[in-house]
Amino acid sequence: QVLEMRDFIADKQCMANNNGANSDADLQAQAKKHEVLEGEIKANSGQVKVVNRTGQQMISRNHFNAERIGADLEALNSAWEELVGSVKHEEDRLGQAKAQQEYNQMTADVKDKLEDISRLVSNTDVGEDMRYCKALVSQHNNAEQELDTVTAKIASLTQVAPELA
Repeated sequence: QVLEMRDFIADKQCMANNNGANSDADLQAQAKKHEVLEGEIKANSGQVKVVNRTGQQMISRNHFNAERIGADLEALNSAWEELVGSVKHEEDRLGQAKAQQEYNQMTADVKDKLEDISRLVSNTDVGEDMRYCKALVSQHNNAEQELDTVTAKIASLTQVAPELA
């Protein structure tokens, strides 16, 4: 059982240390894989406890190979803790990458919206009749409202930026 668990841990440690997300799709795929990995770790934590309990019972009954069993349990527990730490670290890294991705998308959206507003207010057309003038005034009022929304988003991004650095 100890060897099976050590093989499981070694296999999952490789998965936990695989941190090569380079694009949005990679990040989503890696997040899904990590979620599965977390589930496997959770599902197997009970097995680690059973192996430890069984090993401790053998040691307490003065098994002829008690020293080796103790060393194996120590190595198993050390590897398990390292795996749990790696999984936690990868979870944190993926969370940071997702937050950075969302921040980048919000900044791109704000930039696009500001360009749209800038084009609208830079328009030198003043209208030729009352109907067209009213339409331009309406567009200008809408642009002011959008600018208020963009200002709020910029304030939010400004607060979030230091956390991402």
